[in-house]
Amino acid sequence: MSEAMPTPPLSPAERDGALARLRAWRAALAVAAVAGVATAATVAADTIPGRTDPASTGAAQAPDPSSAQDPQQQFGGGGLQPPFSAPGAGFGRGQAVSGGS
Repeated sequence: MSEAMPTPPLSPAERDGALARLRAWRAALAVAAVAGVATAATVAADTIPGRTDPASTGAAQAPDPSSAQDPQQQFGGGGLQPPFSAPGAGFGRGQAVSGGS
């Protein structure tokens, strides 16, 4: 069984060239990643259901006061009240029940 011969060390010029190529590849990869994320975000933003204005910037907008409903109309005229029931109607008085078989 033969052992692999160790590679000779790089000269300083070779090492500097290799590091320069590594930096260039790293920068290119970072630019490509940013472009990919930007493209994915743009596609996702354009496919959100209910979006009506493609020129909108996504900033929050104040609600239109003319489209707000009157609370009387929105909740059936009486605000947030339970429906009317005659006395004795419904489930009657509560009764405590213990477990058992």
